Parts: sequence; C-alpha cells; structure tokens
Amino acid sequence: MKNCPECNSLNIIKDAKPVDQGDRSELKIVVDEQPDALIMKKRSYSAVKCEVCAECGFIAFYAIDATMLRAAYQKRQNKI
Repeated sequence: MKNCPECNSLNIIKDAKPVDQGDRSELKIVVDEQPDALIMKKRSYSAVKCEVCAECGFIAFYAIDATMLRAAYQKRQNKI
C-alpha cells in the first residue's frame, strides 16, 4: 500500500513478516480445492507478507502466491 487506508500516513513498514510464535514458522494461507473431503482436500498454500502503518498500526496482509490460491478456488467453484 502506498499510504494507509485508515489514517492516510505514508509511513509504511514494507514486507513485515507475520509469524506463529508456537513453532516460529511463517503464517500461511490455505485454500482447499475439496473442502468437504475427509482427507485429500487438495490444499494450496501461500506464504503471507504484510505491511504495517507505523502511525496507527493498521496491518494489510497479502498472499505471496495469490495465483495458485485463485486456481484452487476456481476449481472448487467449478465442482459446485
């Protein structure tokens, strides 16, 4: 983001890394192609990057591989 959508500040921290304190791994976003399956859900994962407003603390999360997530989502929608 160029400026904060909440306070309009230009003071943005780029590429902050959200982590799970439990195992120190990066957060991931998952889209299941077959969400109703008990096993073999055909999961697609993407790592996450975020940007933080240094003025008000607003956080924006972005999927690094949104194309892969979109493909899994579209396959799921076509099966409905």
